[in-house]
Amino acid sequence: MKTRYILSIVVMLFSLVACKQEAGNVQQEPTQTPAVEPTQAPATQESGTPQSEAPAGEASQATSGGHDYTFLTDKLFHYKGSFGVAKGSEDMYKDQWIDFASDGSYKAGKLKEQTHTGKWSYNHEVKVIQLRPDVNTFNRSEWKVMFNDQMMVWVGTQTFGNNATQLQLVRSNELP
Repeated sequence: MKTRYILSIVVMLFSLVACKQEAGNVQQEPTQTPAVEPTQAPATQESGTPQSEAPAGEASQATSGGHDYTFLTDKLFHYKGSFGVAKGSEDMYKDQWIDFASDGSYKAGKLKEQTHTGKWSYNHEVKVIQLRPDVNTFNRSEWKVMFNDQMMVWVGTQTFGNNATQLQLVRSNELP
């Protein structure tokens, strides 16, 4: 029953996103070359040694060269909705935001407060973003990304166990 509920939400979300997209607004793969390649910045642990990415063969490994990630780095994003969070519980993403920098780092927070920083990498071939917080109080995560000019939808993957969660993020000029 739970699988049926999740599948119906996924279908509904895809339908909603497809209806809102205009042919001129949809960008499936960036085509410009960035000044700084965000996927090249290695994540480091507090000891200064490089962290490994996802295990070998995972879809989350970063790819190199020739892509423009301004769909992520232009302005910041507010979390506007989440699906798959336990019923009856408060939305854990409510009032949160994330701001991606072109150097492969990000800042995240809730309302006007910054809560943490981290590193991100994006695999343009499979359209997957991986977030690696700098502190252990926040979990690593990986998301399948769908986007248009002003909005992104993230669908969790199995890699870090957030595959039952979907998020809607909306571009903004300022903190919530």
